[in-house]
Amino acid sequence: MTYFLEVTFYWAACYLFYYLLLRRNTFFQINRVYLLGTLFLGLALPYLDFGNYLPKGSPLEVLLPAVQISPGQLEQVVFAEAENNVSWSWGNLLMGIYLLGALLTAGRIFYGFYNINRLKSNSEKEQWGNLSVRKTDEIHTPFSFFNTLFWSNQLNHLSDTEQQQIVLHEQAHMTQWHSLDVVIVELITIAFWWNPLVYLYKNRLRETHEFLADDYVIRQTNKQQYGHLLILQSRAFSSLLSTQNAPVLANHFFHSQLKKRIIMMTSKKSQPTDLLKYLLIFPLMAMLVFACESVVENEMPEIDELTAKKIEESDVEFVTDTIINFNPETLQESVKVVQTEVYKKVDEMPRFPGCEDEPGGQEAIEECATNALLTNIYTQIKFPAEARKAGVEGMVVASFIVSSFGNITDAKIVRSLSPECDAEVLRVIKEMPRWEPGKKDGQNVNVRYNLPVKFKLS
Repeated sequence: MTYFLEVTFYWAACYLFYYLLLRRNTFFQINRVYLLGTLFLGLALPYLDFGNYLPKGSPLEVLLPAVQISPGQLEQVVFAEAENNVSWSWGNLLMGIYLLGALLTAGRIFYGFYNINRLKSNSEKEQWGNLSVRKTDEIHTPFSFFNTLFWSNQLNHLSDTEQQQIVLHEQAHMTQWHSLDVVIVELITIAFWWNPLVYLYKNRLRETHEFLADDYVIRQTNKQQYGHLLILQSRAFSSLLSTQNAPVLANHFFHSQLKKRIIMMTSKKSQPTDLLKYLLIFPLMAMLVFACESVVENEMPEIDELTAKKIEESDVEFVTDTIINFNPETLQESVKVVQTEVYKKVDEMPRFPGCEDEPGGQEAIEECATNALLTNIYTQIKFPAEARKAGVEGMVVASFIVSSFGNITDAKIVRSLSPECDAEVLRVIKEMPRWEPGKKDGQNVNVRYNLPVKFKLS
């Protein structure tokens, strides 16, 4: 869900930028690159980590998911859900709707491939110069798909000039690989069928394809005559031909948006200074990345500067332990001070027990362990009566180490709220069962965690 929201945020900002500043430009090829590029950037940016280049805050990566405690209410809900092991949820319903929509969208696209193959199988192959042409007896608009032009025999009444202009139009689609753009966007639509922005992008990209093809034609033929052809033929064939008769993946001549195409053909060409608008995309993307990184950080609990200083920023720390040995024979004590390495990031983080046999791979095991940890905390912790009577609300941040043996050690408070709340959080942490220890370079190691617990009165 977070990924989908971030992609939508990037796409919305980039599409708005295009709509306000770029759509009237006659730099059609640059607009095509912009639309495709921002589509892919929107998909990729959420996966990129720019944290090293942004201002540093507290080391949020060491925090476990935040726990919010209200008097009695939330503990009972979670406890009941854990006991009943309810398998149905709104999340499952939404996932089912999402998968159904993706399946239907994929079916529509594959039907388009099937329709093109069917026409190709029932057609007569001809060679018009360097063009591969498939002539069919079915009624459909002229269209191209990759390097093949599909031509209906119902169009034989066209003059040689008109046929030449249509062929030039489709030749532009083929030589500029517009079909590849269409297929790529359709595949993206499978995953984002629910997102209206992907359809806006698709429409603007197809529109740009038509502008490019029209520009290609009018560079070689009479502009006024070609515009006249578009208007007359679209009217004459509106009752006979329909773009619905051409597959959804095709680039067809009698495309919609005729008014926009005529306007673009007759409009004044953009000036070279208009290219400066495209440079604004770089500060725009920087602001978007910074905004999303800030949102991700703000989703985590707020930690003040004092607490941040108590949570070390390095990936490894050294904990000093004092070991006292007593020899009953000599009645002597020996004191030994040792330093133990404690990590915050390791190859395999410690896991709460009980999920080792969870099916579905490593991700499913880790998700199960996180849910088991939260369930354990919710079912064990209580809102202290003294704190409740005093109206205490706020956050406790506790720190503890999962040792190389899986034991919980060195539990302490790094952000205090009240003595009662602090003691309750420490009690729950110390009573946790033995964890599956973390691993670094194949060896069990000590790993420190920080657990934020928010006490809130209903």
